This record gives sequence, structure tokens and C-alpha cells, in this order.
Amino acid sequence: MMVSPGRLVEVAAAAVDDWCREHLGAGVDEELFRSGYLSTVIGVRLNSGGGVVLKVRRRAVRLDACLMVHRRLFDLGFPCPEPLTGLEPFGDWVAHAEVLV
Repeated sequence: MMVSPGRLVEVAAAAVDDWCREHLGAGVDEELFRSGYLSTVIGVRLNSGGGVVLKVRRRAVRLDACLMVHRRLFDLGFPCPEPLTGLEPFGDWVAHAEVLV
């Protein structure tokens, strides 16, 4: 994986499929979109039928707190995507997944 000039992490489709199989229990059926700036944001439809958004980025201490707040907001009924994973290794980076809305 490499960081491109826009600071996006260049992520191979096979690596996304492997990560989803390991952390979500289903492989990728179709990539729906790819975007981002400081993180690479990839929307996929899993072969189990669900849609998820995977965010791949450099490890940073603040990310644990950000994801904890995101989870708490969702649990309290705030209208935001449901986090599906915590921060998990993705090669030299970290990733997490949330429900595609």
C-alpha cells in the first residue's frame, strides 16, 4: 500500500476483500465507491447482502477516542452509521467498518 499525492492510502481490492472476510465474516461482492482525503473511504456490498463503508488510514492515538464517541452516539440514538468494528490492522495501517447509509 502507498500514500498517493492526495494523501489517500492506495488499497488493493483483494486486500479489502480479505479484511472484510476476516473482520466482518463475508467477502466483497461489489465495490460501490472510493473516496476520501486523510483516509481512504471504500463503500462495498458484501456477498452476504449488507452494505458497509471501510475507512483505511494511518494509525493515530485520537482514532480510538473518535470511534468510542461514534459508538456512544449511535447507541444513544443519534442518526449516524452504526460502527461494525473497532480499529483493526490493515497492513501498515488501520481500518474500521460501519454500516452504509
